[in-house]
Order: sequence, then structure tokens, then C-alpha cells
Amino acid sequence: MPTTAATPRGDGRAAPLGSAGILLLSVALLWPAVSGGAHVGWPLAATQLLVLAALLAWTLGMALRGRLEWRRTALDLPLGLLVLLVLLQLAIGNGPLRDWALQPPGPEPAALPSRFLALGTVSPAQTGRSLLLFLTYAGVYALVVNLVKRRRDLDRLVRVLLLAGSVLAFLSLVDYLSRDAWLFWWRQGPAGPRLSGPFVNPDHWAAWLVMLICLGLGYLAARSARGSGSSSPASLPPSPSARETALRRYLPAFGVAVMALAAVLTLSRGALLAALVAGLLLLRGLTRVRGLRWSLVLTAALSAVTLGYALWIGIEPLLARFGTSDHLSRWAQWRSSLPMLVSFPVLGVGLGAYKDVYFRFQPPALLPGRVYFPYAHSDLLQLAIETGPAGAALFLWAGWRVARDLVGAHLFGRGRCPVTRDDRTQRSDPFSVGILLGSLGAVAALLAHSAVDFSARIPADGVLGAACLGIATVAAHTRFGSSGARSLDATRSRSLGAGILARSATGAAAIALAAVLVPLIVEPATARSAAATVEELTRALASTPSDPYLHERLAWALELETTGEPARAGEQRRAALA
Repeated sequence: MPTTAATPRGDGRAAPLGSAGILLLSVALLWPAVSGGAHVGWPLAATQLLVLAALLAWTLGMALRGRLEWRRTALDLPLGLLVLLVLLQLAIGNGPLRDWALQPPGPEPAALPSRFLALGTVSPAQTGRSLLLFLTYAGVYALVVNLVKRRRDLDRLVRVLLLAGSVLAFLSLVDYLSRDAWLFWWRQGPAGPRLSGPFVNPDHWAAWLVMLICLGLGYLAARSARGSGSSSPASLPPSPSARETALRRYLPAFGVAVMALAAVLTLSRGALLAALVAGLLLLRGLTRVRGLRWSLVLTAALSAVTLGYALWIGIEPLLARFGTSDHLSRWAQWRSSLPMLVSFPVLGVGLGAYKDVYFRFQPPALLPGRVYFPYAHSDLLQLAIETGPAGAALFLWAGWRVARDLVGAHLFGRGRCPVTRDDRTQRSDPFSVGILLGSLGAVAALLAHSAVDFSARIPADGVLGAACLGIATVAAHTRFGSSGARSLDATRSRSLGAGILARSATGAAAIALAAVLVPLIVEPATARSAAATVEELTRALASTPSDPYLHERLAWALELETTGEPARAGEQRRAALA
């Protein structure tokens, strides 16, 4: 009796925490877009704190229930190994590069070694911050997979994302057509000739919109399929209440059209490539799934509307974008980045540390010292450079496992799901299949865009892509029925018992871990301006020894010290020249 009585009380207290976790997750998905991408400063810190709070609410809810649960996915092992790889980079550090940068002055300045074999990361501080961002993406994925268990929750999450995307797209159109940035007054930088919404970069705004367009198309197919009990959009039911229900059901189509118009006005070439790749995948999926083939008509209609938008504004601005010379500089950057794979052939330059070492490989045509390239303009290339052969292999393996799981086993019924022993894993429920196709299209669009840009490095795009991958996982691995939902994959669980001691200890451990992570998240947002003393610049150079700007600032600081210490002027000047 005591055990039975304790469980309902725990469940009753845990339910609000579960709802709070979903609410915090929804805010964490929308806040980065509203704040301009959340790529730096307090917007980034707020995004990470929201995800941390959602993870804490989820963990405390499980502690109150007295059972820890983890829903297995195909990405568990690859993500765990990637985190271990980055931790290995941090553990090895940048010793060889640091020794080169801080060696005593000699008769000739020491040249940068051509190859580093025993190097973990060029900049441990930057790799630590990038690891936190990567864990933020992984946290969003884990929250979606483990918190969204019912069809109602999945439907609500998708509708919230589509509604927010439609509203932001409409406001961005008003802001763009008025030619006065009064709606998104907090946006950094002046308004340009391309629509950028609340984002700084129009291309990243386009990537966000294209992902939601794909998700919206899948949602429309899910809600409008014949098997879902809805009527055809060609004829409205005669009953007023039925007509209202049908109109509300197809209202997301209007939101998708608005987002398509906004995406066209961004004039983003990468978004056009992403939309093409995702559209082909969606069309192939719709043609292979019985009950969703008629949705091709809806997809074709929306595509025709988007083409009409392009013809309405004129295709000359978009064609002019293809005629610009910036793609030549991008090719030059990619070619000059390839030697980094040879110079750092084991563990790469370190996650996120590309910007701290590319100075050394930047060709004269790209104006080194005047033009700064913090990203490679290709997330896929940059990822291979930053994590080395091991990291590239792990990401390829992760992609293969996801494709084998979601596309092969659950969409087309080919092969076996890697996280379940059930041989009958092919989905036939139109709702699940539609959501699965739409969210997979969103992930494919982000990958295609990331091949020619750095969209995945922007938290607004990264967390949305992680959420879409989680939505696809939930839709593929859950059978939704009138009596409830049943998970197809194995769920690992551990009982904490009926006593309060184990539950309290688990909750306290979760709170303590969150308290440790908060300063790490907030510190970059509260960082002061760069130090100017020789001691502080030396410490900064030890952290990022490949940064030529730090070398230059340290040289000037040492030169200035010669005026205050004439006796050491010769020694200080030799150190400055070194």
C-alpha cells in the first residue's frame, strides 16, 4: 500500500513539470529566431538556458515519478562518440601550438610547423563553447524524442512552429515592403535590399523558413490524407461547423504560402538549392506512400504559387545574385581550406576552432588582415576540418543510421530498425507518415543549405533542425491510436524505488549539474573587452596561439613596455619581434 500511494502523488507532481518542459522547449525553439539567430551574446545564452531549464524540468519530473526513462534512438551511440571525441580534443589541448607561440625569442622568428599530429584543438576555449552549442542541439533532440509522446503533443508542437513561422514571415514582409526597419528594431545592421526578417543574414532567415515550409507541407499532407478522416480540399462540407473545421484544418496552407513568399524575397541561392533537394525528397516520398499520393496536387499547387511569387517580383534580382563574384571568393576559400586537412590530420583543428587558425591559410586574394572569415561557408567542409577523419566518419555513420532507420525501415519498409526488434516497422498511418516526410524534408533542406553556407552554426537554424529530426523520430517510432500511443522502440528505464531518498538525490544531482553549467553558459555573454596587459595577452595567446591579431597586440604591448623599463628595452624588443 505505501508503494501504491506514493506513485500517484509523484505522478501528479511530475505532470506539471512535464508540461513545463514542453513549454520551455517551445520557447527555446522560437526565441532564437525572434532574437535574430541567437548566434552570440545574451540571445545565445538565453537559448541555452531555456534548453537547460527544459532538461532540468524533464529530469525532475522523472525523479518525482520515481523512474528514469530514456527512449532509444539511432543517434544515441554516434552522438555519444562525438561528444567523447570533442572531450578528447579538449583533454589533449593545444600544447605543440602553444609551445611554438610562446617560445623564447631567437635570431629568426619561428615558422609555423607544417603539420600537427599531437594536437587536440587550436583553441580550447572556443572548442568548449562550441561543445556547449552542440550539446544544446543534442538536448533539443532528446527533449523532443522523450517529452513528445502523444499525438496531441506532436500536433501542438508542429502547429506552434508553423504559426510562429507564419507570423514572423508576415511581419518580415511588412517590414521589408515598408523599407523601414521599425518592426524588427532590435535587428543588427542596416536594412538591405534582401528580406532578412529578424535575422542579420537573409540566407539564414531563408534556411529557417525553408525548414518550416517542408514541415508545413508534411503537416498538410498528414492532416489532409484520406486515412485521417478529413475531407478533400476541393469541396467544403455543407455544415457550417464542418466548414469551419475544414477551413481551420487547411489554414496552415496559407501560412506555408506566406513563408514561401518571404523565402523568395530573401534571394538566397542556398535556400533555392535546399528547397530543390527537399522538394525532390518530399515528392519521392509522397509518390511511394499509399494514401498520400493525392497530396502531390497540394504540393504542386504551392510550388506554382511560389513560382508565381518569383515571377511577380521579377527573376532578375535572383539571377543577378547568381551573376555576382562572391561565389568565386567562396570557391577560393574552400580551396585554401583544404590544406588544413593535411596540417591537422588526426583530430582536426578542434570543434569551432576554424576561425582561430584559418588566418594562416588565407590566400592574398582574400585579403588577409583585412577580411575575417569566421566560418568556411560550408558546414560540411568545416566539420571535417574541425573534427578530423574520426569526426567525419562519425557524422557519416550517424547519417547512415538515421537514413536506415527513418527512411529505410519506417518509410519504405526495407531493412530493420536499429533500435527495435519488431520486423513490421513500416508506417502506414497517414498522420505519422506525413509528419515524418515533412520533418525529414526540413532536415534535408538544412543539410543541403549547410553544404554551401554555415546555417547549422546559427542556433536558430540548428535548434530547429534538431527539433525536426526529433519530430521525425517520434512520428516514425510511435503508433498513435484511439486508446493511446505505443512506442515501437525500446525504452530504457530505471526505477528509483518508492522511497524519497533516491528521488531526492537524483533531483539534487540534476540541480547541481545545472548550477555548474549556468556560469559556463553565461560567461561568454558577460565577457569583458580583450585585455591589454602583457600578462593577460600572454594568457590569451596560450589559449589561442594561432591568432595573428593576438601576436600583433602582444608585440605592441611589449614595445610599449620598453618605454617604462629602459634597462630591459633590448630584451622586450626581441620578444616583441618574436
